[in-house]
Amino acid sequence: MNGPFLSVATLWIGEVERLGNKMHFRGWEVVTSAPSFDPEVVTFMDFRMPQEDEIRFFYVLPYVANRAPVEFTVFSQHVLPRRAYEEALREYLATVLRVNDYSVDAEESGAVPITDDPLERALGRRVMAIGARAGRIKPSTGDAEADLDNAATGLRQGLCGGDENGGPSRHHQRVEPTVA
Repeated sequence: MNGPFLSVATLWIGEVERLGNKMHFRGWEVVTSAPSFDPEVVTFMDFRMPQEDEIRFFYVLPYVANRAPVEFTVFSQHVLPRRAYEEALREYLATVLRVNDYSVDAEESGAVPITDDPLERALGRRVMAIGARAGRIKPSTGDAEADLDNAATGLRQGLCGGDENGGPSRHHQRVEPTVA
């Protein structure tokens, strides 16, 4: 990390498929006209659905009685067609949650590689992988936020930590806004 130039490599979407198993999901923020959710009750990993030789589950995280993100998540090697996620969400809302009168206020989807294969963190003299590209996804949740935060803090300290007298480094002004 000597010198003013350092590249941080992240994972390109096309690389997710190459890495094998992945956590992929589609979620809707559901809004109902009548109270349909208990904001005091969060549902994590509801497996009440056919697993189809994969790991499949739902999350329900109500904000209030008529608004909740509902997410369908799958652990498998291949991402499903969009319609498969949407059919599963509709079915879960109707049969498990018994919610039929709703609108979708927002949507999210994604695919996160899940691997325990060792991946190189140093990709070159001044290129360092972080997050998914470095294999730092937590397999139980698909989360890399804590690792990204630690990596960003380390980069910021290494690049902007100061000169030999404890003052701001000469690259501080240029790098700090980008890394922070």
